[in-house]
Amino acid sequence: MSGGDRVRYDFGHIAADNQFAGVFRGATHDYASLSARASGDVLFSASVGSHRSSGAILGLLAPQSFQSSTLAMDYASRFSLQYSSLTRTSRSDVSRSDVSRSDESQRGVLARGEQTFGALRLWGGAGAGLASSGSSNRHAYHELSLGASASIGVNSLSLYGESSKGMSITRGADAVVTIGGDGRLYLGPRTSVTFNGFQTRIPSGGDRYSQLDAGLSQLLPTGSTVSLRVRLAANANAAHGREIAFLEYSMPLQLPVGRARSAGRVRGRVVDQETGRGVAGTLVRLGPQAAITDDEGRVAFA
Repeated sequence: MSGGDRVRYDFGHIAADNQFAGVFRGATHDYASLSARASGDVLFSASVGSHRSSGAILGLLAPQSFQSSTLAMDYASRFSLQYSSLTRTSRSDVSRSDVSRSDESQRGVLARGEQTFGALRLWGGAGAGLASSGSSNRHAYHELSLGASASIGVNSLSLYGESSKGMSITRGADAVVTIGGDGRLYLGPRTSVTFNGFQTRIPSGGDRYSQLDAGLSQLLPTGSTVSLRVRLAANANAAHGREIAFLEYSMPLQLPVGRARSAGRVRGRVVDQETGRGVAGTLVRLGPQAAITDDEGRVAFA
């Protein structure tokens, strides 16, 4: 259930037993969000969520539950301040009479901002808080992100960097450093080059993962497009990397499907924070709309 104008609300409940064949098999997901615009530039929002997964499916060794809550204030869609609380619980049967339970939590604040200077856009964020594992292991955490993008005509280029320490509950490791960039360059009116690359490093274990996706596209006079795409991936702990290359040909079908509409379209991709690979079967909500990501983690909304 969702709706509202000046004050918007969104509530939902999704549940499926172990016999269900879809992506929510053996899981229960509850969520609620509320947002209110105090003025033309200030927006307050709050959200809570709870997700529980059965340990009998999806390769999990034990049942897990994940709870989250967030309070945020946004100004002019350029500056935001957010408080969040995350808790993850795992249970496993050590024996018939003994049950092992593992609790992890993370609570802190995060400030984000962005500013535009002509064709250059700068953004960044900084966060800090407390994380705990069990009842005795409590420590501080921090995160930092910086980025810049520039648009010159139809060409665009973005660079970014992220660093975190003590955030294993959301980043998968105690310390993670990521740098990357993406862009689109037009070599001519019908020829373009795109690229998207990053490198993630985990200093504690010496792990390092790199990936580069690049493509060269040529628009033909008929409206069709021919593209050469490559992916180069490497893992510091693997003996060999992974290289993929393929040639793609696409053409418009030009089927009469009705009156043309000027509505826009939003496209996105859900990726794993550590590997950068697309996450399939993820529920993504955009206002009142919901969709499931495909095998490459991509999702789109009209």
